[in-house]
Amino acid sequence: VCSAASPSDGHLAAACHGSSCELMKSQVSFRRSRSWPSNFPPSLRAGGTTTDSEDTLKFGSLGLGNSALITRQRTAVNVIAELDHLASAHPEGSCRHRFLSSIAHSLRWWNGLREPERQGPLAKVVRSRAFSFLSIIFILFDAVLAAYSSNYLIEHLTVNRTTTMIVLEMCVLAFYCVELLLKLVLHRAYFFLSEDWRWNITDMLVVCNSAMALSGLMSDVNLSFVRACRVFRIVKIFLLFRMVGFVKQLRLMTECVLNCFLNLFWCIVLVVFISYIFALILVQHLTQYLIHDNTLTEADKDALLANFGSVQRTLLTLFKVATGGDDWDRFYAIIVPTGGIGPPLFLFFVAFFTIAVWNIITSLFIEVAMSRVRPTTRELMVEKHHQDVADVKELTELFLTIDTDESNYISREEFLRFTENAEAMEALQVRGLDIKDRGTFFQMLTSMDSTDHRVGLEEFVDGCLRVRGPASSFDLHALKFESVLTRRSTMRALRAILGRLEGIERVLTCTSMKSVN
Repeated sequence: VCSAASPSDGHLAAACHGSSCELMKSQVSFRRSRSWPSNFPPSLRAGGTTTDSEDTLKFGSLGLGNSALITRQRTAVNVIAELDHLASAHPEGSCRHRFLSSIAHSLRWWNGLREPERQGPLAKVVRSRAFSFLSIIFILFDAVLAAYSSNYLIEHLTVNRTTTMIVLEMCVLAFYCVELLLKLVLHRAYFFLSEDWRWNITDMLVVCNSAMALSGLMSDVNLSFVRACRVFRIVKIFLLFRMVGFVKQLRLMTECVLNCFLNLFWCIVLVVFISYIFALILVQHLTQYLIHDNTLTEADKDALLANFGSVQRTLLTLFKVATGGDDWDRFYAIIVPTGGIGPPLFLFFVAFFTIAVWNIITSLFIEVAMSRVRPTTRELMVEKHHQDVADVKELTELFLTIDTDESNYISREEFLRFTENAEAMEALQVRGLDIKDRGTFFQMLTSMDSTDHRVGLEEFVDGCLRVRGPASSFDLHALKFESVLTRRSTMRALRAILGRLEGIERVLTCTSMKSVN
C-alpha cells in the first residue's frame, strides 16, 4: 500500500493515508458492484493483507531497521565527541591537539561516508528478487556438490575428482565470478566500505579460493597446495548465511548465534575458574588422605588417581559432571571412601552448578537473544501498516452495515437507529469506540463544511480511528498547543476590542464636552 512512499516520514504518512482512502473507496466499490477497480493493488483484493516479504521489499528502500548500523554510528559519534573533548583539553597547535583532532576528523569523515543511491538497469538486476533467489539456488547447489564430493573422495580414497564434478564446480565458479563482477561494477569502491563489506570480502575470498583450487586440479601442481585449497573451500558454506535474511525467524536465530561468542568466552572462563577452585580443594584433600589415612585398595586407588590424580584430571572430571558428559554418581562412589570434606564438597559442586551456575548462564544467553529479537524500525512500520489496513477494512464493513440505503453516506437517523441496538453498541465497544453520547459523537464525525449533516466513508473511518482507544501523548500536547493558540488569539482580540472601546469612549467624551460648551 505504501510502496509509493518516499524516505521522509511526512511523505510516507501521506502515501499511507492516500492508500487507506483508496482502500476504503475500493472496498465500497467491491461490495456494491462485486468487482475491484483495475488500479487497486492485487495483494489487497484477497482480504486486504500483504505478505511479509512484499512489505519488507516495500519498506526496504527507506533504509530503516538496521540496528547494527545504527549502533555503530552512535558508537562512532561518542568516540568522536570524546576525542574532541580530549583535544580541547590541550593547547591549540600542540602535537597532541593536532593528533587528536586529525583522528576525530578522520572518524567523522568515515562515519559520514554513505554510498549514493545506485540507479539504472544494473542496479535493478542486482537488487531484484530473481537475482537473489538465483544466488540462493547456486549456494545451495554448491553446498550439495561439496557434500557429494567429500563423500566420493572418502568412499574411493582418492584425491582426484571426476570430470563431472570439475565441470559443475566450474559452472558454480562462473556464476560467483559474474555475481562478484556485477557488484564491483555497481558499487565500485563502496564494495569494500558498505555495511555488507564482510559478505563482499567473503565472496571475493571464495571466488579466489575456488579459482586456485580448480587451477591446481587441472594443472596437477603440488597436492599439498590443492589439499589446503580444498580445506579452505569450507568458507563457501558461510555463504548460506546470506539467505537467512529472507526468513525472519531463521535470521533472528542466526543473529543470536553470531552475537553470543563473546558471552560464550566469558562463560567458559567463569566455568573454568569455579571448577579450578573446587578442583584445587579436592586435590589438596585427597593428597592429605593418601599420605596419612590411605585405606583404599589398589583398584580404588587407581580409580581415584585416574580421575582425581592431578588438578588437570580433576578439572576434566568436574567438567564431565557439570556438563553431563558422565554420571556424577560414579565419581561420587570413588570419592566417598576418602571421607572428610571431599564427598560433601563434591555434592555441593554438583548442586551449585546444576541450580545456580547453569541457570545464570542460561538467563544471560536468553537476555542476549531477547535483545536481538526486539523489532526494528522497519518491522514496526510493516506491523503498523498491517494494523492500519485491518482497521480500515473493519471500519469499512461497519460503515456498510450502518449505510442501509446504500448511498455511501451515513445520516444522523441511520446512525442513531443502528446504535439503539445493544449488540451494536457492544460491537462498537469491542472495536475501541466507547460512545457515551450518540448525538455528540455523530456531530464530531460530521464535516465542518457539511450542509446535509451526513458522514461519508472517509470521514467516518478517519474519525473513528482518531477517537478509538485512549488519547495519546501527542493528542494531549496538540490539544494543549491549540488551547494556547486559542488563548493568545482571544487575548489579542480582547485587547483590540478594549482599544476600540477606549477610542469610542474618548470620542463620546469629546462629543459630550463639546455639546456642553
